[in-house]
Amino acid sequence: MAIQLNDIAIRGPLPEVPTELPVFLVHTPSLEERRPAIDRFRSLLKLDKFKTVDEDGSIFFENGSAGVQFYRASGSLWAENGRADADFPDERRPWRVVDEPDRDNPKNKKFVLPDEERKRLVQQAKNLFAEAGLLSPEAHFSGVALGV
Repeated sequence: MAIQLNDIAIRGPLPEVPTELPVFLVHTPSLEERRPAIDRFRSLLKLDKFKTVDEDGSIFFENGSAGVQFYRASGSLWAENGRADADFPDERRPWRVVDEPDRDNPKNKKFVLPDEERKRLVQQAKNLFAEAGLLSPEAHFSGVALGV
């Protein structure tokens, strides 16, 4: 016998709906407002000679495998430097890492940043975002972790 929705009776008090609710006006930063951050990232990525690719949802400022992308809908930025890989013989970087048991698979280990290294990289990232004008007092910086 299949259970029908009417076979289940759930009863409880209805929630109180407030008579007033706050309304927030959110402003999406324009390309011109993001220009100082774009210029800072372009400088860091050494994008002296770059091409601009204008698409429906975003604008790319790129030079080979490095670039900065501005998303129109949100005003967010994506900066990437694929050329940095050429500076290293493999995927390892000069950060100190330690291995610890993998919670998802206890038979394996994974590489993680020690607390002092993580804190140093977090501060470095915060400084970069502050220089670019992207770190507001309301923002929460979630941290830095090794990619998998």
